[in-house]
This record gives sequence, structure tokens and C-alpha cells, in this order.
Amino acid sequence: MKSGGPEVGEPATAAPGPKSTTPSAGGGGSVVTRVGPIYAIGWILSWLSCRVVFRARLVDISKVPAGPVILVANHRSYLDIPLIGTGLYRHVCYVARHTLAESRFLDWFMGRCGAVLVRRGTPDRAALVEIEAHLRAGDVVAIFPEGRRSRDGSLGPFKGGAALVARRCGAPIVPVALVGTDRALPSGGRPRLVRVRAVYGDPIDSSRRDAMEVARGEVARMLAEAGQPVILADAGSAETDADGGAVVR
Repeated sequence: MKSGGPEVGEPATAAPGPKSTTPSAGGGGSVVTRVGPIYAIGWILSWLSCRVVFRARLVDISKVPAGPVILVANHRSYLDIPLIGTGLYRHVCYVARHTLAESRFLDWFMGRCGAVLVRRGTPDRAALVEIEAHLRAGDVVAIFPEGRRSRDGSLGPFKGGAALVARRCGAPIVPVALVGTDRALPSGGRPRLVRVRAVYGDPIDSSRRDAMEVARGEVARMLAEAGQPVILADAGSAETDADGGAVVR
């Protein structure tokens, strides 16, 4: 979703136009790639919660380039989802676990906001096709590539499926460090009025075979510089939600 804090500088994008759709890469449907009224309402609520309630700072958001781009971030809290896109004046496609669609409201809301639903535990080619359609339309795609929320603060391996799509589309990958969200809105706990931050790194060329590894290293570095050092966990070693496994939860 998007924001306008004077402290962070504006991304190099124009204000979005009316809602529109673009044919999907598979030719079997369309994807929402611009801001419509439902998305706008969600963005306003996200802006109020992040910028007013949790006093979010958005650092170096101007590093997010115009055109297609993938944002990849650490994931410790539900608050990560609105925070990562609350500073962008353009449509953001969020990649979410498919089980969220079991809620009729969320299914309706995410469909009108242009989210992509991914089936966990299996390569989801249909979801990758949708992500590619968003990128080819010039969209921002936000992904939490650990696959689930971390409960112990460790940073799990970044899954690489989205990097393959980014490479095909020539879209850069921007690492994002989300700081303080686990204290502001902890899993299973009460919200606390803790200030949060989103720190945006330099774009990474997705043609690099190690692009996701580099992105993970940059996220870890930015977290450490923000006073929140992390342990880089091996696959399967991080303490995560037992029913996780999706890109966004």
C-alpha cells in the first residue's frame, strides 16, 4: 500500500490512476495492477496504523525504482505486511498463502487488491505465472521469502522461486529490513506502542544467480545496523510457526 512522510523522500513513481487489469502471463485471466477503491481503503488503514499508531519511519524508500520490482523482507509479525508497502505511491501486489482465502472476506478483499495466493509445500506454477504478469505490467511485488514468520528472530533461508521470475522479467530485487514489528505486534501477544522502521536497500540485479542470497545478507546487515542483529538460520533450524510455509502470512 503507500505513504507520504516528508522524512523519507518520494519514490520515483507517479500517483496511481484508476483501477485497471492486465492480462495474466498465462492468458487465462487478468491481474489487478493499479489502485482501486478497495485497495485505497486498505492503504489508508495501513498508513494510519503504521505511520500514526506505530510511528513508522521509512528509510531510503527512494531506492525503490520505477517499473517492475520485487521487495523481499524479513517476516516476524503481521504488521510486516502493511508496513512494507505503506510508503509507496503505487500498487503493490502482495504474495500470500492460499489458506487465507478460506475467509470469505479476505478472499474478496485480496482479490480486489490484486494479491497472489501461493499453495504452500509445493511449487505453485500458477502463482509464478501471476507474479510474472504483475511484473510485466510494471507492478511492485512484495514477498517474504523465508516462507513464514520467525518466532525467535532468526532469519531463515530465502526461497528463490520469485527470483527466477524477476530474472525473466528483468526486474530488480530490493531488500527490505523491517525493524521492531515483532515487539509492536508480537505473535500471540498484545499490540504495544513501539516505533517501527522499514529500511530499503539498494536494488540487486536479478540476473545474478545468488541474488536471493545477496538480498538475505543485505537484510541481515540492515537489521544489525538498526540495532536488531539476527542469526542466519539454516533450512529447518529456525523456530517458526508450525503451520507456516507460505510466502506471506
